[in-house]
Order: sequence, then structure tokens, then C-alpha cells
Amino acid sequence: MARRSHKRLLGFTLVELMIAMAVGSFAVAVAAAMARVAVRKSGQGAEESDMVGKARVLGHQIRTELKAAGQGSTGAIGVDASHAVWGTLRRITPGGGFPAIPAVSGVDNHPGGGSQNIVAGSDVLQIVAVDSAPDRSFRTDIFAAQGSAALPGALLDGAVGGLPCSMAYLSDSSASNGAGRTQLMHINANSDPVTLAGETLVFDVPPGAVIMCARVSTYFVSDDGSLWRSDFDGVGGEFPEALGGPVYINTDPNHLRRLAPGVMDLQVAYRLSSEAGLTRGGGMEVAWAFDPAVDAEAETALGADDANWFEVRQIRLSMQLRSGRRVDDASDVDLPVLENRATPLPGISRAYRFHQVTTGEVLLSLRFFDQNMLADTPAEPW
Repeated sequence: MARRSHKRLLGFTLVELMIAMAVGSFAVAVAAAMARVAVRKSGQGAEESDMVGKARVLGHQIRTELKAAGQGSTGAIGVDASHAVWGTLRRITPGGGFPAIPAVSGVDNHPGGGSQNIVAGSDVLQIVAVDSAPDRSFRTDIFAAQGSAALPGALLDGAVGGLPCSMAYLSDSSASNGAGRTQLMHINANSDPVTLAGETLVFDVPPGAVIMCARVSTYFVSDDGSLWRSDFDGVGGEFPEALGGPVYINTDPNHLRRLAPGVMDLQVAYRLSSEAGLTRGGGMEVAWAFDPAVDAEAETALGADDANWFEVRQIRLSMQLRSGRRVDDASDVDLPVLENRATPLPGISRAYRFHQVTTGEVLLSLRFFDQNMLADTPAEPW
């Protein structure tokens, strides 16, 4: 009788199945954790790139305005003191007897609050900004006398219809050193010849002087984490609000521009010319005001006399930016203190990324004046 053979049926035991499931679950958990880390790192990188790009754009915008601040001036810009707005700004009368405002000004360690909820301890920067674009800048044609309310005659460069703005900046660079007389003034938009609106010329204007559109812009950070710009530009009502000193903002909503979210702090330091009363030698002529890393003489000089704001020759900006979304764990991190900030910023959740940027600009027109004038020559309008 033939014997029947049986093959042994192969399979997994219960123990083997349990081990396989445990190993598989571990592998899935590891893969998920690696995926979470990769996504988080990718998000961190994207947010960091976004903040770096934002910082570059903001830095470029402010530096561009600083390059043109006080164009053709000595640092002091003449104004008609009879106009109420110029009486509110940091305006003094230098030794020459002509009222003027500085090309740049600021508030150090603002106390915070106000109608715009400015961040306590942050700085405020004010710039006289000019627009030299081809359709917003023209040369004058003929002589205009001091005290006149108009620039008679046509404008050169094919200008038709005057300037399309209500605030103008007049620059006469006919002086041999290239730094001539300047005036900031309200004008009647599109008037040709250009007529002043409630003001008069404060100096004689020779042919070839340049008149261009202008504004006074103030930069500040609000406590909701936004960088703002407030403009005086002669358009509509101007309602100045004091910002802890002779620097003002225009509270008219039409003149407030939100430049960027995610900005937590703005700090500004200034370097003054050698005419600001600094001791020569020992590096004091290059000291930075509001920089705790150097001697405090520049800070003392700037704070002691409003006239020394005419001597600002270089500006350094430091900003803290925050990412727009959570990309990390939730523990807090202390933010570094920039410049001479009196009170540290509150800690920020590490769920957000933060970025610090420092940039600066030399006031080229004003520096040119320093390099082409004799020592002990104060910066006056003319």
C-alpha cells in the first residue's frame, strides 16, 4: 500500500506577528517624527527667508529716503516760521538768524502709548524726504526775490502745469561748495508758475535752483507689531501729535501707512559731525549717539542742544522682526536688547521665529558739506 506524504504547512506564529507589528509601528512612528521635523525645519527656513527678505525691503526703503534727506542742504532746512506746522517741529534759529528744521530728527526710547500705541522703549525717526523723479522735480527759470509768494516764470525741463503735490522742497546749490540754501514749503498743487500756499520764500532764488515734491515722514512701531510711516505732505488736514519731543506724527488716517507687520522694535543711533561740540581726538568725532558700546559724549551733545540735530551725518537702524506663523515649540526665548533700549522687550514664544537686522546710511549731501567747508563752520541754512 502506497504511503501518502504530507507537506508541513508554513506560517507565522502569534509571537512572530506581534513582533512584526511592533517593529512596523516603530518604523511608522520614526518616519512620522522625521516628517514632522522636516516640515518644521522647512517652515523655519521659509519664515527665516521671508523675514530676511522683508528686512531687506524695509531697510532699502528707509535708506533710499535717507540718501535724499536734506538734498543740497547743510543739514538745516529753512522754513517760513509763520506757518503753524513748522512751529510744532524741531525748529530753531541758528546764528545766522534764519529759522530752520533738521533734515533728520528723532525720539530716543519713546515712553510708549499715544493715539498710535507706540511700543514703549522703541525709537522714532523723522525724515525730510524729497522726490526727484522726472515728473516731480524741475529747475527754476528766472530769479525770485526773498519774501515772494511765487516762483515767477515757467519751469525748465519742459515742465507744464507745475508740481503735482502740495509740499515742495527748494534747493539752491549755486554756492561754490555745492551746499546751498534750501526751503521746505507748502505750495498750490499744479500751479504754474509755482505759488506758495500761505508762505513766502525765505531767500532769493537764482535761476537753475531745483524745486521738487517733498514730505516729512515719521517712522514708528506700534504695539501690534507693525512698522508705520506718518506723512506731512501738505494734502488735506494736518493734525500733529507730539511724540515725547519735538518730533510729530500726522494722526489723519489718510496720512498713516502700515509698511509691514511683524516688526517688534526699531532702534536708531546717530553719528554727528565734528561741529557738534565733540572733543577732537580719541575717536570722539566718530562716536555714535545712543550706542552704549562707545563713549557717551555724542549722546550728551545730541541731547543737550537741538542745534546738534543739524549735525547728524550718519544713521544706523536696528530692527527686530517676528515670523508670521508658528513653526517651533512653545517655550519662550528672551530677545536681545538693541542699542540703548531702556526696557527689554517681553519674551517671545519660540513658536515664532525672530530675526534681527542692522543697517545704516550716510547722509551724503550733508557729508559733502562737511568735507568742503572749513573747520568750525556751523551747519546753517545759508
